Amino acid sequence: MLGFGSRLSSRSIRERVFVANLAGNFGAAVKGLNPYPSGLRRVGGYTDQHFLTEAECRIMADLIVLRQLFTYRTDTVRIPGLPAIQVDDQVRLVERISEEHYLHYVKSVSMEFDMKAGTYTYSLGTHWLGAAPFNNWTFDPANMSAETKAYLQAMGRY
Repeated sequence: MLGFGSRLSSRSIRERVFVANLAGNFGAAVKGLNPYPSGLRRVGGYTDQHFLTEAECRIMADLIVLRQLFTYRTDTVRIPGLPAIQVDDQVRLVERISEEHYLHYVKSVSMEFDMKAGTYTYSLGTHWLGAAPFNNWTFDPANMSAETKAYLQAMGRY
C-alpha cells in the first residue's frame, strides 16, 4: 500500500427503514444498519406510488439498507499498478501499521503511469464490507428476505 484514506459518515444510518406505497395500503419495515448504536433512534422511510406488492416494498427496504452500508465507510487506497483489479471486485486490504485487514468492494479505479519516474500506480475507491464474507460482515445477508435474495440473484449480484 502506498497510501490509505478512510471516511466515516453516519448521515445515512437508520435503525429501521420502512417502505410503503403512496396510499399506505401495504409496506415493509426492516432492520437498518447501525454498527455503533448510541441510543438515538433514527428511522428512515420511503414511499412511492409504483409499489404494487408488499414483496416489492421489502426488496426496496433491503436495498436501502445495503446502500446505507456502502455510504457508511468509504476508502481510497493507492497501490502499485495491478491490472487484475477491476470495478466490482472485492479486495482485502492489509496494512500492518494501521492494522487495516478488511474486505472492500471496489467502486472505482484510476491508473497513473509516470514514464519519467517509472511509476505505475492504481488509486482505488472502495466501500468497506467488513472482516469476513458471510461471517463477520457489517450486515448479515440472512436478514434479507427471500424475495430480495432472488432479485439480487436475477441481477447477478448475490
